[in-house]
Amino acid sequence: MVFLEAVLTGYLRGKQDNALLHPEPFTFSRRCTGFVVNHDGHVLTNGQCVRPTPDIMVEHALDALARSLVADGKLKAAEVSGYVRARVATSVFTGPDPGTEPAATVHGQLNVATGDLTESPAIPATVVRALTLAEGNLALVKLDQGNLPAAELNTSATIAGGTPLHALGYGTTDADYRSATYTVLSKPVEVTEVDIESSVYRIGEDVGAYSRGGIVVDPQGRVVGILDNDLLQPDRPNRLVVPVSRMSGLLSAAGVENGLGEPDKLYRSALDAYFAGDEAKAAPRFAEVAEQSPTNALAQVYREAAVAAGGDDEPSRPGWAVPLLIGAGVALVGGLGALVLLRRRTNFR
Repeated sequence: MVFLEAVLTGYLRGKQDNALLHPEPFTFSRRCTGFVVNHDGHVLTNGQCVRPTPDIMVEHALDALARSLVADGKLKAAEVSGYVRARVATSVFTGPDPGTEPAATVHGQLNVATGDLTESPAIPATVVRALTLAEGNLALVKLDQGNLPAAELNTSATIAGGTPLHALGYGTTDADYRSATYTVLSKPVEVTEVDIESSVYRIGEDVGAYSRGGIVVDPQGRVVGILDNDLLQPDRPNRLVVPVSRMSGLLSAAGVENGLGEPDKLYRSALDAYFAGDEAKAAPRFAEVAEQSPTNALAQVYREAAVAAGGDDEPSRPGWAVPLLIGAGVALVGGLGALVLLRRRTNFR
């Protein structure tokens, strides 16, 4: 999984005369989840997160302007929403000069992430292509780093009401937005309804506010959908799921293929051996994966667990292991270590 943060900087102007509504630029960020689709570092995510439409940018900038007026005592807090609504249609968000685009940067982080980070381990990224809301609200992003663990798309998935799946996306419990720490959260979910015409479907649980662009996986850990805001609900939960067909279409249009690298294949082989109880075979495979793909933090944790577990008999894969099969370094290493320890203590093999 990948934590993504897009930062946009620009100026508010009147749409008719291009007059500045505020002398200084406004900067705001958008944070969401994505996942790696091939070893080269291509990532699929939410389109409005990394490439918001002009109306979204104007709304954010007007909100910032309104709140600055509240701070100066020129506007009441209760009047912010009305102030924004009254000016959205007559304002534009531009670069330094009228008609230019606002400045935009995107960075990605693997495993545990920190907000507002632009230096290493944050990875610079470029938006390659994006789909509109009507087309699926997806974006393809290229990280400036390769040799990354990738997830596998299940292009033949059959989704129906009641289908059990697992949803994953980044979240935080920190109150300080600027430097909050984000980790991957997961929930078992069930499909509640499917739109026959579009194949878009809904699930019954929301992983969290920053999970849009996150994934829904089947029992084999293959991606069967990507999370988005459900605009039909008042609180816009991330319970709407865009199907794999839309992802495949975007990848095809961009000339990018979903594919596992050799470390990914070896990692899955090591997982199979580990959960089949063959720790002696699993340990060296995990070690090789950790060496070949250092960003796969789970490989080293599993290697240590395999070495510690020895050759106990007849393991059975515990339910919590399912989302880990996507091989994308999805959880806090410490949390995973605790789960692996639990596996040993309870003889889950």
